[in-house]
Amino acid sequence: MKNSGNNRKAVELLMGIALTFMVCLLITEDVQGKEQRPRVNVNTATVAQLELLPGVGPKLALAIVTHRQAAPFKRANDLLKVKGIGPKTLAKVRPYVALSGPTTAKTTIRLPKTTAKR
Repeated sequence: MKNSGNNRKAVELLMGIALTFMVCLLITEDVQGKEQRPRVNVNTATVAQLELLPGVGPKLALAIVTHRQAAPFKRANDLLKVKGIGPKTLAKVRPYVALSGPTTAKTTIRLPKTTAKR
């Protein structure tokens, strides 16, 4: 019986450590993302600000503004309802899309270069 109590305490301790570790990771990821990544609020941005997103030109930016006038975007996936935005474009812009808060992007957002394997 005594061994059972020790096992339970050990399990509770390990679960506490794991939970603390996960919370720390979430906090660190959230802070890093906010500090390093420019954002464009698709619900309030001007056409010029929307054009800062990768793959978004004047026509697509205008289509986003027109669409949000009928219904604000609630999720990033709602951008798929805009003519001209498909899964590939959404994948490019998603990391930089905000649905609330200020637009923080000041210059055109360039996608990181990836090295192609041959």
